[in-house]
Amino acid sequence: MILSVCDIKEVAKIMKIIKVVIDIIRVAVPIILIVVSMLDFMKVVTSGDNDALPKTLTHFVERAIAAILVFLIPTFVSLVFFITGAEEEYKKCFGYETLNSNNKLVYVENK
Repeated sequence: MILSVCDIKEVAKIMKIIKVVIDIIRVAVPIILIVVSMLDFMKVVTSGDNDALPKTLTHFVERAIAAILVFLIPTFVSLVFFITGAEEEYKKCFGYETLNSNNKLVYVENK
């Protein structure tokens, strides 16, 4: 029987950590975008400088595009794995949750 890369306990643990980091980034980036943009717009409004508004809007649009791209990176990775036919392996690596009594990893489907 050929072992999958994710059948190695250490690899599965690393993949789980990567999944947590990706989930944190997917939540943190939009929040940071909102906070930074609010601060920029507050600076423009309180300064009364109408010439700075277009520049602030441009920065906001650039940040929004960057945030959308960061948010969609896992989707692009999943799409690449789907096209190459390795999607099951990719999902399997992120699905390991527990060890059974024989100290082997058990795949738990996320529902």
